[in-house]
Amino acid sequence: QTKEGVAFRSDEQATRFNMTLEARFALREFGGGAIITQGSGRSVAAFNIVRSEFANITAEADAQRRAARQVADNIALRLGVHFAGSPG
Repeated sequence: QTKEGVAFRSDEQATRFNMTLEARFALREFGGGAIITQGSGRSVAAFNIVRSEFANITAEADAQRRAARQVADNIALRLGVHFAGSPG
């Protein structure tokens, strides 16, 4: 997970951040451990910085949740595609 400032005030204070989350996954055979399929997911979620520290903490946590949900959905979709093409 990384956080990068993408909008700045004239005093160079960040007012908007992009939260990037990347995850790798591997589906393995039970017992043998051979990799059946593998891949990765990536998501970027943005949040604004305001004068309220509580609002900033909440906004960052929300961005983390949104990014994690997008990555999880992407991995689930990839696994669904894999199983849809698998015999049996």
